[in-house]
Amino acid sequence: MHPLVGLVLTPDPRWLGLMRPLLPRVGLFVLTPETLWKPGPDGALRPNSYHREFLALRDFSGKPFAAHSVGMSPGSPDSPRRQRWLSRMALEQEHFGFLWWTDHAGYTEREGQNLALPSALPDTPGARDRQRQCLAQMAEIVHEVGLETSWFTSVPGTPWDEARLLSESTAGRRVLLDLHNLWAMGENLGFSVLDFVERLNLDQVIEIHVSGGRAAPNGARLDSHDTAIPEPVLRLLEQVAPRCAGLRAITLERFEGTVEPHDVRVLAGELDRIAEVCAACEPGPVALGPVPSFEVDALQPPAIPEHDELARGLIAKLRFERLVNGSEEASASFEADPAGFAGSFRRYTREVPATAWFPNDEGRLWAAWTQGGGGLSS
Repeated sequence: MHPLVGLVLTPDPRWLGLMRPLLPRVGLFVLTPETLWKPGPDGALRPNSYHREFLALRDFSGKPFAAHSVGMSPGSPDSPRRQRWLSRMALEQEHFGFLWWTDHAGYTEREGQNLALPSALPDTPGARDRQRQCLAQMAEIVHEVGLETSWFTSVPGTPWDEARLLSESTAGRRVLLDLHNLWAMGENLGFSVLDFVERLNLDQVIEIHVSGGRAAPNGARLDSHDTAIPEPVLRLLEQVAPRCAGLRAITLERFEGTVEPHDVRVLAGELDRIAEVCAACEPGPVALGPVPSFEVDALQPPAIPEHDELARGLIAKLRFERLVNGSEEASASFEADPAGFAGSFRRYTREVPATAWFPNDEGRLWAAWTQGGGGLSS
């Protein structure tokens, strides 16, 4: 069976409206489960309006779904927040019947703080085993589980250490190969994506992601999912995909708020190009070996490096997006006085730890901060 053409669905009415004519080109829909939830007053995760809309799409289209999380933080020790995520995922599996589940290698949570973007783990047995523990927990809910090659702005060792740590963490499991984030990281850190790929067990690759991105003001390539797929990434796809014997989907990612009417034709062409690559692949069923046993230590992953200003800037950007979507007061302040709001927001990010995972949680943190003396007047 040829791999399916996949598309990551985003929680944005305008995006969904513009992309609707392209949905017949898609054979698999990928959901970020965290976009389906909102926290209730008691902290419990409850379905939001997109949950209903995506369920309706599943029923109408009859097409399969896969899950791609951003909130499990596989490299972190187990936590009450992860257990809350897992409980909600068990319900989502009943609703959507996900074929497989993945999350990003590395960690996004440290001591209760949400770093928003994956950070690289040290190359230690403890780091490997924490990721394997997370996969084992999720495998009790969704049978096929794996980790994605993450985009890091810095790594503790070499890129080859990252490839080995990923392979060891996913032994007996699956890998999601994101070619754009590897290409962007290769451009930034100066390594060959093909050399990185050679160090992976390609039989483990169940899905490939492709997307676009742009350059940061300092010239670094961002894995921002907001532009057309660069031609070098498409050429990488043509080279790598046929070598992945267990490949089941090639998935296009494009973030909400980044699609205009003139982009639809470009996206249609990208989906057609992906379909051509899928047709050139002849994967067969691949049985992976047994999952090795492991023990989990209690060590916390390291803090994000102080010198990593690019990562810190991207985290601040994501906190800003959560805030203006979760607080009408903050959104109005930004519209009325962008410069004044920017100064307040910089103080806010310095003084308030990044513990929010949802927009309304960020809004509550902002309200508490402003009521305690922060804000435009301070």
